[in-house]
Amino acid sequence: MTIPSYKLSVAICVLNKKGEILLVKNKIRGWEFPGGYVDYGETIGEAAVREVKEETGTDIRLTRFLGFEQNIEKQTLISIFEGVHLRGELKKSNETLDVGYFSETLAQQKITRPVYKERIRRCLNPAMIPFSIYYINN
Repeated sequence: MTIPSYKLSVAICVLNKKGEILLVKNKIRGWEFPGGYVDYGETIGEAAVREVKEETGTDIRLTRFLGFEQNIEKQTLISIFEGVHLRGELKKSNETLDVGYFSETLAQQKITRPVYKERIRRCLNPAMIPFSIYYINN
């Protein structure tokens, strides 16, 4: 039996005081939650805070764990958190084409990948939290 090598990543549903969702526009995947891979020696919580800072220029506080997603094809486990904006002005980075806060309706319109549309739906529905899902394609 071969033990698979998995990557660990994070995605963060950051909400502002108006209840709008923070999205970043990735060069390849389009609009999505901020997030990325967990670095060696880093906790998933530390990675979540770092990724938001790197991709948006803002500081957040994690408020709760929302669920797991497993991308079977890419052998990646994604830990999804909720966070709130603490400080900092939104700005693009070398990883993002654009950043912004959007209503749920507008966020759903901007996102093109079905798995990311479902992610928003799950994260904003208290009856579905915590969740654990898997998918093959992204």
